[in-house]
Amino acid sequence: MAHDQLDVLTAFLYGVMKEQVFCVIPEGVNLDSTFDCLELVKSIYGLKQASRVWNETFDEYVCSIGFQAS
Repeated sequence: MAHDQLDVLTAFLYGVMKEQVFCVIPEGVNLDSTFDCLELVKSIYGLKQASRVWNETFDEYVCSIGFQAS
């Protein structure tokens, strides 16, 4: 059986978070903010949910263009 493969550069950064996740602002980052933490809107590397979020995002896209799970 023939098949192709692909590699998505920085794949985990494309996942859109569907739950609220907050992170502490790292030392050395200068923001004009009075907050101690930030809400993540997109996934980041090192996040426990990163691979799941990327998989869900990719799966939704593939299904939206007509592919079906077998």
